[in-house]
Amino acid sequence: GGRRAPYPSGVLARGFGAITALASDGAGGLWILDAEGRPASLTGWNTADERRIRSVRIPETAVTGNSWLCALAVDRAHQVAYVADRSRADWTGDSHPALLVVSLESGATRRLLEDHPALAPDAVPITVQAARDAAPPTPWDWQGGGTDVLTEHRGETTRVAEPVS
Repeated sequence: GGRRAPYPSGVLARGFGAITALASDGAGGLWILDAEGRPASLTGWNTADERRIRSVRIPETAVTGNSWLCALAVDRAHQVAYVADRSRADWTGDSHPALLVVSLESGATRRLLEDHPALAPDAVPITVQAARDAAPPTPWDWQGGGTDVLTEHRGETTRVAEPVS
């Protein structure tokens, strides 16, 4: 085994509180969404020269009291990031999902599509089950056994993962 080290750089990595998403910008940048506390932040890291591109804070005015910032896409050509606010950070309160568009230059943020039906989860329960025909694999080794992961949604069963042969 090798040595484990925080990435990016130990000092920067220790400054994160709750990383909820990572995204590549297609130009060598790794963007990190840290949803810890208020305000949340986006940090870009240049993976070629191992330096910070920039950090921007997401203004508190762009989030709600129950926001859960959980997904990220970055468009370096237009210098914006798209952040999904799934909402319901406490799993029980009001839900107001939205899409945040964040300027990577200034941090200016717009909250769009709040409460749009396309952002709401389906009201149909989803069932996940494991069908086993041999000893289950370890979480890191799908080659170790015969476990299929199946989902059922609206009466249809779909295999979403299967062992590597």
